Amino acid sequence: MVTPRTPALLLTLALLGPAAVALPTPAGPALLVQDDEELPDKREVVENLIDELKGHVKKKGDEDDQAIAIIDKLKQEFDLSGPKDRKDIVEAIDDAMMAKRKDIRSGKSSTPDVRLALSSAIVLGYMGPESTKPLIKAATGKKLNRSEALHREVILSLGKTEDEDAIDPLLELAAYKLAYVQGAAIEGLGNFRDVEQDVRKEIFNELMKNIMPIKAALENDANDILARERYDVIAPPTITTLQRLTDKTIRDFNEWQTWWNDHKRDDWDA
Repeated sequence: MVTPRTPALLLTLALLGPAAVALPTPAGPALLVQDDEELPDKREVVENLIDELKGHVKKKGDEDDQAIAIIDKLKQEFDLSGPKDRKDIVEAIDDAMMAKRKDIRSGKSSTPDVRLALSSAIVLGYMGPESTKPLIKAATGKKLNRSEALHREVILSLGKTEDEDAIDPLLELAAYKLAYVQGAAIEGLGNFRDVEQDVRKEIFNELMKNIMPIKAALENDANDILARERYDVIAPPTITTLQRLTDKTIRDFNEWQTWWNDHKRDDWDA
């Protein structure tokens, strides 16, 4: 699995103010266990943790710190669980992510309380493919986009599942009207460097279709503020993802276009 972007996430939570809490423990090396169907299932420890999580979530935010601690424990149990327990764990954490919370008020301003939802989204990124469908629903829906930080993290977690069913939704989001959504989706697509090369080529081509018109707009009018703002958000993750898909170190988009024209029909894995 991909190591979580802990520094950036800590900054995000810091911006939320003193109500923010510690992130879940980053995932360590994959455990060497038997096939999923041979793993113990319907375990009492999982059932008890899920019941405890639901109890905390029902307190409307008063016990979100305790809920986040239980989510961390469920993440540790996930790799030890059979398919039924995995399904139940994902459903419980998804419910926690979607739970309604009041805004955090500070003077005359307020910000969405997304502590529980953020922690849930981060953990679901380690639970693919079981978590792919709920993350797609959250990433493409409208319930979570009131918080840019949360919506962005959900999209990133969708990519971290490394489930190919996430690719088409991420490609759609990579052409979305909001730049932060585009940027997160483009970054999420960088997790698919090990898929078949035809899929990598499709991703490459779509990302170039997104970035080149914006680059052209800036070349025609350097004072185009909207184009500049969008370019500054999506250009860095686009370069990084193109590099991951191709194992090339090109950084200029005109050079990328030339490379694509010369090598789009080549065997990238030769």
